[in-house]
Amino acid sequence: MARGKKSLIETSDLPIVEKEEEEGSIPYFIIDDEYGISCSDLCEILVKKRKASRTVSEDNKPHHIETYWTWDNVCYPSNFSLALSCYCSKKELELKKRKLVKSKDYKDILNVQKEIKDIIYKCLDGNGINKEFLSFTSVYDERVKLEEEIKQLRDIKNKCLESVESLMDLIKEKRSIVIKNTEPKKHRTKLENE
Repeated sequence: MARGKKSLIETSDLPIVEKEEEEGSIPYFIIDDEYGISCSDLCEILVKKRKASRTVSEDNKPHHIETYWTWDNVCYPSNFSLALSCYCSKKELELKKRKLVKSKDYKDILNVQKEIKDIIYKCLDGNGINKEFLSFTSVYDERVKLEEEIKQLRDIKNKCLESVESLMDLIKEKRSIVIKNTEPKKHRTKLENE
């Protein structure tokens, strides 16, 4: 909201109805209470949650004010890790503004960085908020590993089959030589019989 402007809730006498529905770019990965990561067709989106309100009219007259949560787009990084680093830089700026204005101690900067690391560890915890997403990604990672191992095993199998075929050809060749030398000939000449 711009400076000096009051919100719709403060300026109106209409009754307020709070809705728990969310609108905007709803994130698939929640980082903290305010931020999340959503995705579009082309890239990941760092989104921020905020409270919004609108006037609901009935019969062309304002009836009540409805408040709801909306997810606003903050930045458009190209991948998930860049979205997390964008979050870290924005969160660091917010925390520094709040905490470091009053203090000029170097330890406070370290505490801000530690707090951000704790938030990131918490959101990446397998038993935390993003349990479903992380379990899916771990299953997907495991699947990728298994597919790579299967590909390697197929290559090994093909090499083994090639070596077995070449060995079988060699055995056939040697067998034919052995059989050829030990079989009696049907049409022998006189010199061969003596």
